Amino acid sequence: MANAVARGNGPVEVVNASGALISIPLSSITFDDTGRAVGSGQLYADNQALLDPYLARLVRDGLLEPGPQPPPVPILVITAKTAGAIGNDISIGFANLRPDPSDNTRKVFDATLTQVDTYRDLVADNSIKAVLGSSTGTGSRPGLVFVSSGAAPISLPKVGTYAPDGGGEFTIPKSTGAGNAFKLKLRAVDAAATSSVEILSSTEDPAPGRFTLVASWSRTIVGVKVTDLDSAANFGPFITVKGPDGTSPPTTPPPPGSVVLSGGSDQAAAQPASATVTAP
Repeated sequence: MANAVARGNGPVEVVNASGALISIPLSSITFDDTGRAVGSGQLYADNQALLDPYLARLVRDGLLEPGPQPPPVPILVITAKTAGAIGNDISIGFANLRPDPSDNTRKVFDATLTQVDTYRDLVADNSIKAVLGSSTGTGSRPGLVFVSSGAAPISLPKVGTYAPDGGGEFTIPKSTGAGNAFKLKLRAVDAAATSSVEILSSTEDPAPGRFTLVASWSRTIVGVKVTDLDSAANFGPFITVKGPDGTSPPTTPPPPGSVVLSGGSDQAAAQPASATVTAP
C-alpha cells in the first residue's frame, strides 16, 4: 500500500548548524506503515539527523498528520470462466514475487487457486443432475464436478471424504448397503491439483433423503509470469486475466496477498465473478 503524504501547515523548515534554512515541502514527507513521518529527496537525506527528531515532534504535537490514502491503482482484472454465483467460490493467493531467472527485467511469482463449491440440502435423486449437470457445460450451478454415472438411479450417499481416481472421477458409495450412490467427475482434470468431494449430512433437521456436497480443488503454480496465469496449462480452465481495463493483456504482476472473486450471479443474465488486483 502506498504511504500517505503528510498534511500540515506549509513546508517543514529548520535551520542547520551553518545557519542555512532547510525547507522540505509537505509533498516530500510521507508516513510509513509504523506511523513515522519520513522525508525524501537529497535535501532531506543531507539533513536527516536534524529533520527526523523535528518531524517526530510535529507528529507528537498534532501539527503533522497523514493525509488521505491515495486510491489503489488497478493492475489486473481476474474473471471466472464460468458465469454465475459459482465463480464466487474462487480465491487466488499470490506470493514470493521475484525476478524471472530467464529475464531479470520481468517478475515471476507463486500463485495458488482454490475453489470450494458447497451444494446444501441436495435431494438424493436424479434432480442433482439438473443442479451439478451431467456433462461439462450443463447444470444450473455448474461447478467443479458433474454427475458422471449416466442413467443409473441416484441413491443417498455415505457421509465421508472422497478422492478422485486418475481420470478425475469420484465414486461415492451408498449410505447403506452395497453399491454406489452415484459418480462425479471433475470438469477440469489436472494431475498437479489436489481435489476432493465431501458428503455431509443435510443442514435441515429432519431432512430424509437429503445431503450436502462440498467439492474442493486447489493448485499452486511456482514461478509463473502474469501473462501465463490463465494459460490452458495453468488456471485457464477457471479464470481469465486481463489488464486494468478488462480487455488488454496483463503487464504488471500482482503484489503478495490474495483476492476472492465476487459479483457472480445466477440471475437470468448470469454474470461471471471477478476480482481486481491493485498495486501495493
